[in-house]
Amino acid sequence: MKPLFLSLIFIAAALGQQRPAQVVGTGGVSVTTVTNTFSITATGPQWAAFSWVPQENHTVAKVRIMINSVTGTLGAADMQLDIYADAGTGNPGSIVSGCTSTTVTATPTTAAFVEWSGFTCAITAFSQYWFVVKNPNTSGNGATFTMRYGASTSGAPLLLGSSSSQFGSFMVNTTLNGGSTWASLGSSVPFIRVEYLDSAVTSYAGNPLNNFGPVDATHQTFGTHEAATLFTTGVIGYKVRGVVLPCGKQGSPSGNLQIKMYQGSSGTLTLLGTTNNLPGGYFGTGGATSCTFYFPTVLTLNAATTFRIALSDTATDSTTIYYKGYPTFFDNDANSKALLPFGGTVQQQYCNATCLTASNWADVAGQFLPFALILDYAGEYVTPAAGAGPTAYFYVQ
Repeated sequence: MKPLFLSLIFIAAALGQQRPAQVVGTGGVSVTTVTNTFSITATGPQWAAFSWVPQENHTVAKVRIMINSVTGTLGAADMQLDIYADAGTGNPGSIVSGCTSTTVTATPTTAAFVEWSGFTCAITAFSQYWFVVKNPNTSGNGATFTMRYGASTSGAPLLLGSSSSQFGSFMVNTTLNGGSTWASLGSSVPFIRVEYLDSAVTSYAGNPLNNFGPVDATHQTFGTHEAATLFTTGVIGYKVRGVVLPCGKQGSPSGNLQIKMYQGSSGTLTLLGTTNNLPGGYFGTGGATSCTFYFPTVLTLNAATTFRIALSDTATDSTTIYYKGYPTFFDNDANSKALLPFGGTVQQQYCNATCLTASNWADVAGQFLPFALILDYAGEYVTPAAGAGPTAYFYVQ
């Protein structure tokens, strides 16, 4: 029996109807994407648990998770991470042998990724586990810390390249009483990176983000100033009809917002196309708006090629009246960056003059502007080179 979605495509084609558009991108384009926090305390005790489903059998060596804040001064015994098997109820059950650690690379004093080491536990492919964060030091000085995780009413941030497939039901659970009862928080995204050590071979998996959606008021879009996400396609190219991304305005720009697609990595870039534009009146005075743009003709994004999706203002405007993007922030560690979409190549950049010159673009460390490419329904992909395999860094809906 054919899957229902495919069957509907075939029926639509037979009736001469237009197929639904497919999209490829970074995920996180929802304007409802936010970050939440939960306090870890020795009293109660209050714990946070993050779900995890490995796709292969592995031995866990280290786990890296985002901490949002610290109150007081944490001691060596104030941070513990245990890996639990699932109880069969969607909650943590019992600790897996060898899966307890109170050893952190560095004790945090503020928001940071914290890495627990010293694990020697084997986990099984496609079984659900839980990373449970605790403060076991009941006789300590009362220091506490909070965990940070993503959340969205639409679930959009779950669509983050290949790394999204590492998270079972995308769950964050919390307890106020040391695991006697658990509360499940839906549509949540753990900010985690796991290091495996299998037969002396180190590998990584996870979702190494640390924030969603705060406005970027520093890298403003006006006049010759443009903000962009740089990315490099894999072994498959795309036929692109449009772009979706979160955007907004500051003040009342006299120009309209448009998207430019640049191609190239050095020298003089090629402007492949410019979309229709959205007037300032389209945007509210609050937070981000989900913006959809279309190119007048289909763009061909060839495989293994570097591109920039740039926000551009059609007028001069100013540093107080401008358009703005809403970045996704990530762990800037090299092993974490490699887990990001498009083979780890996504990177926000900023240009303030002659944006057709590649050297005028500078990296904005640790963030990218999330986007989704709307592919052409008449033919979504550029034929890959002979012998090329599929890319592992795209999401198709």
